Amino acid sequence: MTKRLVPLLLLFALTGCSTLPKNYIATDSRAVVNLEEMLGQIEDTRVVFTGELHGDRASHYVQLEVIKHLHKKGGKLVIAIEVFPSAMQDVLDRWVSGNIGKDDFAAIFQRNVNLPFSPYEEIFEFARTTDTPIIAIDVERSLVSDVSKNGIKTVPADFLQRIGFSACSENPEYAEVLGFFREREYHQSGMPYLCDAQRLRDAVMAFNIANILKSRGPAAVVVLTGIVHATKVAVPGLLLKHANVSYKVIIPHSIKYVIKRSPGPDVADYIWY
Repeated sequence: MTKRLVPLLLLFALTGCSTLPKNYIATDSRAVVNLEEMLGQIEDTRVVFTGELHGDRASHYVQLEVIKHLHKKGGKLVIAIEVFPSAMQDVLDRWVSGNIGKDDFAAIFQRNVNLPFSPYEEIFEFARTTDTPIIAIDVERSLVSDVSKNGIKTVPADFLQRIGFSACSENPEYAEVLGFFREREYHQSGMPYLCDAQRLRDAVMAFNIANILKSRGPAAVVVLTGIVHATKVAVPGLLLKHANVSYKVIIPHSIKYVIKRSPGPDVADYIWY
């Protein structure tokens, strides 16, 4: 096991609560606010990144509250989700439209996402009940695996230019903050280009979110993605290459075990615990 995996495993051990978190820290002022106060402060934001520990119920409770609050405002709303690649959009469309049953959808979810469906169930049920679109934004796993092992040269240059990709070597702050600066470990793990593979995922997700903004009119977008992808140096920062848009980032306090420091406003706008 590489050293990189240790803090990631700690995340699941230390963020295992199964209730809605009560405390939210505004990183710019270090003020502790409650959920209602935070929701009021983000409600006019166009894109809200809600970072998750995949399958952690507390993460998904926070996401659901954000979704419910923005939906209650009455404007258009779209949910952008990492755990499905864009190629599986048809499955999400069938779910929201009621053309696939829960058991079949849950089986597809668990088979392709490799996560239990139950922690996500309330989010999907809410989207279906309210006819809220869910858009898949991730890249195919096979491409991520290929780049991790063989490098970004396996991806066509015109595609990389279109999505606004920039390599980890050009973004030392990304590599360092997210723990990808120990290259030797990744060569030993058989994934010497893991940093660029994750950067590719960030770029694709940012590009897909930008397309949602262009195609859905004035809709607000709630992005459900892993906590590392949700940090400002990742998908949110790359989104600004494509769209001049307001955004907020909400992530659990356990991000500190990845970045090895207390998260400030350069990482997220709100930290919950």
